[in-house]
Amino acid sequence: VATVLVWTIANWVIDSRTEEPDPHDKVVFADGSEDRGPGQPTPDPTPAPVQTSFSHDFDLPLKHSSPIRYIAVTRDGERAASADDTGLICLWDLSKKVQVESLQHPEPVTELCFTADGAQLAVLSADTRSFLLYTVGSDSEPHALPPPHGPTRLYSQGLDDSITLLTSSPTQFIVHSPEDGAPSTRLAGSPEWSVFEVARGEHDWTVAGWDKLSKLWKIAFFEENGHTEIFEVPPVFSLAIGPDSYVAIGGYGPSSGIGGYGPSGGVLAGKIGGRPKPIDSTNERLFYNDVAFSKDGTYLFGLSRHIPKGAEPNSTLLRAWKSTDDFEKVAEEKSLDYAVTAAAFAVQTHQLLVASSSGLHVWQLPGAPVTAAPNMAP
Repeated sequence: VATVLVWTIANWVIDSRTEEPDPHDKVVFADGSEDRGPGQPTPDPTPAPVQTSFSHDFDLPLKHSSPIRYIAVTRDGERAASADDTGLICLWDLSKKVQVESLQHPEPVTELCFTADGAQLAVLSADTRSFLLYTVGSDSEPHALPPPHGPTRLYSQGLDDSITLLTSSPTQFIVHSPEDGAPSTRLAGSPEWSVFEVARGEHDWTVAGWDKLSKLWKIAFFEENGHTEIFEVPPVFSLAIGPDSYVAIGGYGPSSGIGGYGPSGGVLAGKIGGRPKPIDSTNERLFYNDVAFSKDGTYLFGLSRHIPKGAEPNSTLLRAWKSTDDFEKVAEEKSLDYAVTAAAFAVQTHQLLVASSSGLHVWQLPGAPVTAAPNMAP
């Protein structure tokens, strides 16, 4: 362990003392030059190039006979699952760009998600309230879990391999362990709330829903210490939590007068625990069904599957905002000439999966490392 002494140059008195874990990590001299020891290699002065725009990467062949309604991606971004109205579920190896497995769920799928390790796939059907847990790559029968009551969303954002269900009537988190399937229940917010979206951070939950008493949309931040902050917001369709305690809300705009907000194009962003602000201040009528932060938090992405007023039919809009601009202005924009029926962000691999009537399309996002010349969409 090395001791770094900091002197006040005017009188050469020791001003502070710091213990460093590695010897002679870095010394900066008065002329600005540096000396680095074995504990810290000299960084490459040239940063690795990254993409600055949305670019088409590759397509996966259409295996579904009806529209794809849901897409789930494993946490590492290596595999994905797509499901349609017939109950057919296709599993894809994104690194090899091939289908590796198919499952036939007995009912139309309304929710699906992978466990954190990607070894299991939870599938929910609302009509019959069937809730099954499939083991990926196994011929064994799926494990039946206790069905939830009321509208339900599925999440696997924890560090373990549990599956979290969010029910809105009543509002509850129901956590299932894949080992024994025994659920534990925790109330989320007020019984008067109908919760529609939830996102989990490292030490907190962000919940958005409809307050049936005040008849207002609200967002609540729940911290592990029990502290809660609640704000009125425009209608919410998607939520995302990014690095540095940022939260983003995808909704509908313009939303003048809702929660004290002026005209907004449908995306709000801000620090967790604070009042989010509009970052897409336009008069476009956009529904942001999906929002996500990049892996390093440099970008915030939004996907609007609905058609703006006056736009051509069968189109989808992708937008990106940069943290260096405090997410205040659109950095990149891409219009797709097809209607998207489902979408999912693969943050770890800097990809976006979108489904259309012609198949699954994979796009590279701004901020992705440049490894080769990107393929442009035909």
